[in-house]
Amino acid sequence: MIPPRDGDWLSSPGEYQDLINKLSAADPRLRSRCTKNLRQKIPWPQPNARLVVLEGGPDGSSFGQPVEHDAASLNAYLKDQPAAPAPAKLRRVFILEGLHPDYIASLGGHFGMHPSMFIDHERVIVMSSFMKQGSDTFGLPSAAQASEHRTIKYHEPIGLSRNVQGCFKMCCAETGRHVAVTRVQGRFLDVGVVRRKCTIWRRENHGGGWDCIILTDPPLRTVQISEQSLASKAGYRPLPAKPVAVSPCLFQNGYTDFTPHSVQLSSPGLGPPRTSMLLDLCFYLQHHTSHLPLKPSVDPPSTFARKIIASHYLALFNFSRGLVSDVQFHMSRHGQDAFEHLSATFVDAGQWSDVQALERRMGEYCEDVEDAMLRCDIPLSDELSRVVTSADWSESAVDFQMLRIRLRDVRRRAELLNAAITGLASVSGSKQALREAQSTKALTLVGLVFIPLAYTATLFSMTEPYGPGGDMFWLYFAIAGPLILCVLGGYWMLNVVESAGLSWGWLWGLLGRSGSLLENWRRGKMGWGKRKEELLG
Repeated sequence: MIPPRDGDWLSSPGEYQDLINKLSAADPRLRSRCTKNLRQKIPWPQPNARLVVLEGGPDGSSFGQPVEHDAASLNAYLKDQPAAPAPAKLRRVFILEGLHPDYIASLGGHFGMHPSMFIDHERVIVMSSFMKQGSDTFGLPSAAQASEHRTIKYHEPIGLSRNVQGCFKMCCAETGRHVAVTRVQGRFLDVGVVRRKCTIWRRENHGGGWDCIILTDPPLRTVQISEQSLASKAGYRPLPAKPVAVSPCLFQNGYTDFTPHSVQLSSPGLGPPRTSMLLDLCFYLQHHTSHLPLKPSVDPPSTFARKIIASHYLALFNFSRGLVSDVQFHMSRHGQDAFEHLSATFVDAGQWSDVQALERRMGEYCEDVEDAMLRCDIPLSDELSRVVTSADWSESAVDFQMLRIRLRDVRRRAELLNAAITGLASVSGSKQALREAQSTKALTLVGLVFIPLAYTATLFSMTEPYGPGGDMFWLYFAIAGPLILCVLGGYWMLNVVESAGLSWGWLWGLLGRSGSLLENWRRGKMGWGKRKEELLG
């Protein structure tokens, strides 16, 4: 049996699979699947993968009904299309929900796409310090600008069903993408944040039109909850569990339609389904492409995809801001008398750990927004690039710039909140040390009461002639007095050494040198006595 080559897993057998094998030398990620998905036993090919095709006429016209294709019908469609007389300026949009080797072989082989597009979309590891785990981080900005595709990472808040609320280590059972849960005030919220990706590829065709391929993630249908098991001293290893079916709901009823009000008034009753990126893109391409401004820079699939992603980021901002505000509100509603109870509650309930997780996630959100701006050619500026008018509602640069500013503000508030809770933990530790010191003081007072009693009993138990009234009683004071002075001198020396920050090495050296001098003096004295006997003899 022929062993599998590097990259054979990504595509079905054929010319495109051979190309992937050769390009694995340039991109080592092509050689194997994401290690996290392998460890979590995420199935490959991804189940329920599907592809739809939308066709549109010249610029300004809307797209027709989406036509779903399996791998065989897609191959037939792509082969028959060049032979058939295509209308002028034909625009086609291929939307692939989930990844499958058959679809990858058909699309990649027909359009001559670089396979790194599918790898960028497949990776799920956010960050890793391990040697054999590749992180899903952004590449060089110059390389991203030269690439034909744009992979945009975003986060979608959803309402979790009751059967998975409060579960850590949860991911989508189809893609392996992480589903973050949040704990505040010691309780788990019913909102989860799903990591998502959307990859866009576009190229002009021979008829004056263009072809666009969009990779999207499927809706959250099943999740995989990993249990924790102590594997080694290095830490914990997640053990795969069986997938759990879920029925998530929209967070705060979903995002608001971003088309102008005049467009919404002209077609009341229409709205995006908000259940998946594929269905939302199909809705906007069918109903609102004709409402876009007729400008060369306006690309309907990319425009609508960016707008939907920005809408999800806006929902994420509202959720994150609410988390920080809830914690700050809880801290501000306690009076000065309840400060001790507040510090103990925040520390004991694990609030410090929760705010640490919130600050880390806010850092990831800001990084993902900046990466999306970089890939969409949006300037990373703290000031808005331009004023948006009603005529250019399709612009997304100002949306991402505003989102970046707002998310960075929430991140700053999370950092301040983390510092405040760290201070509360320090205050709580200081109060605990103070209570221990008070307990030690009580024990000292008890000792001061019993020490005179023990001394009196010991004194009167001395026998003659050393007891009180005896002839040798003066020896007690003659020995006790110098002994007290020696103890006090030793205590004083300890304080001097500790206050000066010195080590005890100098003392041992001094004692060693003193012993050597004493030994030399003794030997010298014995030698002088022997010499004296010889002279006198």
